[in-house]
Amino acid sequence: MSYFRSYYIEIKHVAYPLSFGKSLYFLFIVTMIPLNVCGQQSIKVLIKDNKKIVKFAKPMHYSLLSDVLKNNFKKRDDVIWSKYKTNKYIEKYSRSKDGLNLEFADVLVFKSEQMVKSVEGLADIIISTENQLVSRSSAMSIAKEFIECEDFIQEETEKSISLVYMRKYQNGKFDSEFRKAYKMIIYGSKPFKRQCIYIDANNGEVLFNYSLINDNKNVSKESLENKNFILQDSSIEQLQPGQAYSFYSGVIDIDTYEENGVYYQKNLVRGGGIYAKDMDSGSSYISAIVHRDGDNIWNSSDIEVRVGSEVLWAQILFYDYFDTVFSRNSIDSEGKPLLGYYNTNLVSLGYPDNDNAFWDGANECVTFGKGSNFSQVMSLDIVAHEFAHGLTQFTCGLVYNSESGAINESLSDIWACVIESKYAPEKNRYIIGEEIISSGLRSMSDPSSKGYPEFYKGENWENTSVDHYGVHTNSSVGNFWFYLLSEGGSGTNQGSRVDNGTSYYVRYDLEGIGIEKAAEIVYNTQVDYLTSFSNYSDFRRFTVEVAISIYGVDSEEVEQVRKAWDAVGVNSDLYSYISGPNKATNSGTYSWDAIGSGGKEPYLYNWSMGYNGLENVVTSTNPSFSCAMPYDYDIELNLTVTDALGDVSYSSLHVLNLGDDNSEGKPVPTLFSISPNPINSSQLRMIAGKDYSKGSYIVICNDRGYPIYNFKLSKIKKNSELFFDVPNLSSGFYILNLYCVNGETQSIPFLVK
Repeated sequence: MSYFRSYYIEIKHVAYPLSFGKSLYFLFIVTMIPLNVCGQQSIKVLIKDNKKIVKFAKPMHYSLLSDVLKNNFKKRDDVIWSKYKTNKYIEKYSRSKDGLNLEFADVLVFKSEQMVKSVEGLADIIISTENQLVSRSSAMSIAKEFIECEDFIQEETEKSISLVYMRKYQNGKFDSEFRKAYKMIIYGSKPFKRQCIYIDANNGEVLFNYSLINDNKNVSKESLENKNFILQDSSIEQLQPGQAYSFYSGVIDIDTYEENGVYYQKNLVRGGGIYAKDMDSGSSYISAIVHRDGDNIWNSSDIEVRVGSEVLWAQILFYDYFDTVFSRNSIDSEGKPLLGYYNTNLVSLGYPDNDNAFWDGANECVTFGKGSNFSQVMSLDIVAHEFAHGLTQFTCGLVYNSESGAINESLSDIWACVIESKYAPEKNRYIIGEEIISSGLRSMSDPSSKGYPEFYKGENWENTSVDHYGVHTNSSVGNFWFYLLSEGGSGTNQGSRVDNGTSYYVRYDLEGIGIEKAAEIVYNTQVDYLTSFSNYSDFRRFTVEVAISIYGVDSEEVEQVRKAWDAVGVNSDLYSYISGPNKATNSGTYSWDAIGSGGKEPYLYNWSMGYNGLENVVTSTNPSFSCAMPYDYDIELNLTVTDALGDVSYSSLHVLNLGDDNSEGKPVPTLFSISPNPINSSQLRMIAGKDYSKGSYIVICNDRGYPIYNFKLSKIKKNSELFFDVPNLSSGFYILNLYCVNGETQSIPFLVK
């Protein structure tokens, strides 16, 4: 009997020159690896809400990618895969059927050079077979009624209609079944709207909708009467050519466009051009003008000219930042023109006032309101914030709804902060809009001072449909994370969660890594990893991965990224527990398995076993642990699982020794015990198992191993009772760790009811 083995061949592109006489040859290193070896390697598959994550114990060669996709993502014959984005770390694939796109069904391939590390996306594609019964005109009528807009731009709306496959989105999740649907962009002129909406082509149901207008709504009404603008006297300082009196920033340098001795408030040497256009207190984009000057000395006392100078200057700085720091040519990396329309009457567009600015994702431009209670809404950070929405549209495309929308808003605040820090360090970088209103719109360093949340789903988190499910409000969790990562800080984050009412109490202490490093991590995460419906958990995971790729897995930068997310309540989904017997006799050897899920593989395991108050009598780093029961003693098994991102999960198991006669005996006292356990009050009672010297201390951690309380102990006698107030412990699993001055330690898990 004979058989053949299949191989893939990897030819390394670095060749070694060999000289023989007058001829020059190149030696290529060829590696032949059996395909069946790669195909049979260990994989880990996680599925949640029909999202599948496939991770490989060892990276798999890229040549096997099609088999991986076919075997793990049910590559139906009628579904076509198309690669639409690729870079060093990730490839993104869209899927279609019968020429119709499957919306938000992307598959992500995480790779390193020619090796695939993991793949994630929808596990199954379930497509409805219902007939298309709703006409285009009927679908548009349904959409118009749902959006509630007085005036529609009929022609533009009709041109946008297409058939796709879409799932229904409700309660923050997609259904599993794709239905044929009409996708359209509603162009409304009063009020001004650009809304993407999906209508079921079978029954006319609205499946999902989200705004393409990213604005600065949801502003606190405190001190709205306080305008900051003070018109500067043009005689204060003599200007030089290429200088201007700005509206907020004093004398600035602006790079304008000259033609036949006339200078215009536009710049044509950056990308596809940068334009600042004056709406003249109106709402007609066609009638907007570009101001001009005869000597390029912009010292006019006209407010509109000064506003135009500021807008052009801010747009240039936005472009220059991404060009010089990340070699990015405008928001789309292909020279997209930057169009800014200022001094706009938003009321005539259907807004309640002129205190707003917005990115229009359909027309790819920014509009700045002329201000009602505010001053002109176009300070440096506001301009950067709005154009950063354009950057998001052309990179990860975060949908403006729920958590993805909150991250969208947070990224805009982050880039506003970073650009202001680089080019105008005298301004308050961590307050957004401090020039258009004295108190500012949002605080990145102290979100709660303005009624915004500092903790994921914590105090002030918006849990209703208001403001597209809280995109502005909930963005502050990402903002506070970025502030802590950049600047460091220490404190306590505590309160009650809005989703389940449980309390939280987190102490944090960070050194920070500086705003430049933090910005580098955010940019690479935004461009390479985030997708349309990424949530905060994804944001954490991806920023840690990016930090590892830049600085290394054991770097301080990675540790600070993790700590900053811990501080705002966005924890790793890494989870572990011990599987095996909790009772044993003195005869035989027993085994336990470490069960881990979530996080990022591979996992590192660290077991310890102790008895009679002695810790770490036996240790192991294997996924399984075996030992014989020590005579007459119970044992304590402790397991620490660390994933590839450095996140840690702790678990423990008390194994009762039944003795030779297989009957429960009284366990030998250890360093301490907890009684009662579970506890059902805000006070924990501990009984000392021996004498403690002064200086011992206790740390109480949650089930992820994050410290919540710590207590220093005075001199304690054996059998003494100690009581600790723990008012902020919600229901769940915790670990009490005792550290004695003589080096002894013990950990006991306990439950809170």
